[in-house]
Amino acid sequence: MTSDARRRCIIDAAKGLFAERGFLGVTTRQLAAAVGVTEPVIYEHFSSKRGLYDEVLLEESKLQVAEFVRALEPFERARDDEGFFRKAGEFLLARVSREPCKLKFLLQVLLEGGDSARLFYENQVLPTHEYLCRYIEARIAEGAFRPVNSRVATRQFISFVVYHNSLQLLVDDRFFGEVDDNDVVQEVVSNFLNGIQQAG
Repeated sequence: MTSDARRRCIIDAAKGLFAERGFLGVTTRQLAAAVGVTEPVIYEHFSSKRGLYDEVLLEESKLQVAEFVRALEPFERARDDEGFFRKAGEFLLARVSREPCKLKFLLQVLLEGGDSARLFYENQVLPTHEYLCRYIEARIAEGAFRPVNSRVATRQFISFVVYHNSLQLLVDDRFFGEVDDNDVVQEVVSNFLNGIQQAG
């Protein structure tokens, strides 16, 4: 195995372990065992467990933001407000259903706080918020949206999706019964846009 391939294996194994157990619940011995190497091999690639943890976090954050923007750009260019926000909600929900360990990992990061939480905030939370905020501000300037506080509106929209995601992942959430997540997103987007779009 090449050095780059082994580094990739270490990062991939660390994602799952950190998601399940958090930073403090994972040892370098466990990481090495998951990859099938010795502990010194881990330290050949990463100076510390914290360095590996932050590398995983930074990679996930940048990947998430890039995929998010790429998915929304066609709707942004078309000024398709409903499509833009529906895709945003569906994208965030789909990430959890596809890879639930990723949301669990990020929730662990926030709960543990410190430099890693700030790293996550600056490289994923803030860029995602700013991207949606810029779209709302552009549509206000174009006269399509009422002159609302764009930052409050952004947080309002993201908060629902993140909260819904968290309940779906962490507990047996039966509040919506058998309703499909995409139907929930459609209703949320409709209510959201009714509150900020200009009448007529």
